[in-house]
Amino acid sequence: MPLKTTELALTEDSGGRTLRFRMTQMPASRAEDLVCRLAHLLVRSGADLEGAPGNPASPFAIVGYLCTARGVAALSGIDYDDLRPILDAMWEGVEIAGDDGGWTPLTPDLVDSRIAEVTTLFRLRREVLALNFGFFGDAVRWISRRSPAWSRA
Repeated sequence: MPLKTTELALTEDSGGRTLRFRMTQMPASRAEDLVCRLAHLLVRSGADLEGAPGNPASPFAIVGYLCTARGVAALSGIDYDDLRPILDAMWEGVEIAGDDGGWTPLTPDLVDSRIAEVTTLFRLRREVLALNFGFFGDAVRWISRRSPAWSRA
């Protein structure tokens, strides 16, 4: 099955400059690897996943957990140097259009020279997450409907 590819234009607020990006979905094994690495870091940091419905070690429970206040707080227990490779891996499959119309892979080293605003960076990360892990949103909604107390945690 071919991987999904999409294009996106984001306009930076300060200069009105529009940046064009092309994103290709990660292979399933790579996306799984990133979710498992994040789950490992959460557990190693001492995050309490016992409040998660079902199997607390499942990817759906981990992602659902991260959508709660308790889950966001758990990220603070992860050493940033351990989290950085996962953040950098998000750029795999992302390309940025040059002035000549050609596409250049967006690497961690290239980000700061091509993207001026942190809001653009966060919006792009949101789109990368949606492309690669958007299906987790259905799971989070499903978990929330079945365990209202946990979704408010």
